[in-house]
Amino acid sequence: MVAALAVGHLVAGILVAPSASPYLAVGNAAIDRTPNAVKDFAIAQFGTSDKLVLLLGMAVVIALVAVVAGLVSRRRTLPGLIVIVVLGVVGILAVLEQAGGGVLALLAPVASLLAGAGVFWWLHRLAVRRAARQAAAVTEDSPRQPQDWRLRIHGMVERELTLSWDDLRSMRSVERPVTMTCVSNEVGGPYISTAHFTGVMLADILDAAGVRNGADQIVTTSVDGWTCGTPTETVSDPGREAMLAYAMNREPLPVEHGFPVRMIVPGLYGFVSATKWITDMKLTTFAEDRAYWLQRDWGQRAPIKTMSRIDSPGSFEQVAADRVTLAGIRVAQTVGIERVEVRLDGGQSTGGQWTPAELSTEVNIDTWRMWRMGVPGLRPGPHTADVRATDKSGYTQTPERVLSIPDGATGWHSIRFTVQ
Repeated sequence: MVAALAVGHLVAGILVAPSASPYLAVGNAAIDRTPNAVKDFAIAQFGTSDKLVLLLGMAVVIALVAVVAGLVSRRRTLPGLIVIVVLGVVGILAVLEQAGGGVLALLAPVASLLAGAGVFWWLHRLAVRRAARQAAAVTEDSPRQPQDWRLRIHGMVERELTLSWDDLRSMRSVERPVTMTCVSNEVGGPYISTAHFTGVMLADILDAAGVRNGADQIVTTSVDGWTCGTPTETVSDPGREAMLAYAMNREPLPVEHGFPVRMIVPGLYGFVSATKWITDMKLTTFAEDRAYWLQRDWGQRAPIKTMSRIDSPGSFEQVAADRVTLAGIRVAQTVGIERVEVRLDGGQSTGGQWTPAELSTEVNIDTWRMWRMGVPGLRPGPHTADVRATDKSGYTQTPERVLSIPDGATGWHSIRFTVQ
């Protein structure tokens, strides 16, 4: 954006006239369209500097637009090019209005547009090549990098340990699919996923270190200094199969998912269980140490709440009358799902009754299950659907809506769709 404005201003000043500068032309066009009351206010506040204030304000807005355009263009050039072309056309129209017609007047805004597009394209190619080189370097070095990894286990233990990568890989491994959920996930939200993890049982590591009585918390630390507090009893439970994972979907952990080693504790929200790039593990107490999010008044133990979600149809989607099938996921980790029920249009046509949905095969109690329900004979027009789940302990999701912070959202997920 800086290149575009600079070239347009320079060409206007040297070859045409200052009024042909796209930047100044847009500013003047904005002033012409400003209501008199606003102009009078600006003059009263800024005096003869009113135009300068306007131009500075334009610069701030353009800079913000440039930042947003850059962020959304990290993978593809199309969004950035669209922004550049749109602003270029605005500049051309403003110059035609302010500097008069003729080909000469268009030199500056056209040069501005071409310079912006060209520099953007060049910078984007440089960034892509740099990213490719970095990815290649990580791939080339990845077999060696884990060799430098160390995990210190200390605090309220009988034997302080320091595990190396070779130590970890020599231990008994486990492999299982696990669903992970972020506490920031709102009702029906997207921050939930399932992957196949391979790693070492945390219970085995704690047995090797020997946990002292009273150590009710495990504080783990990431390579960047972030801390996470996890209940010791949860991690020590062999049935929970909490692990230090080093593979995901039978491949080495991606860097963004914690390479080389991360923690996985089924049944707890990520902020108390899912330390990535783990380097330190301290056995302590909740009274003695407060991890990062606990210091900010988030939950202390944070078990994942029973939840269900409608994925199809999407909100406000239009569907054919003969193809209405509701489908989604549900989760009740460490307990398992007993049933999922759906209610259409607030139960107006069924006396408030809920209809059981068909459940997919349960992989294990720590992964989500799919559900679906065909709905024939719906009249054309708008409809609503609500979903709720009941876990194997007999608990049914509450309809009460609670925000996700400090320890997880609650409430029924609802959507609105239209039958054609």
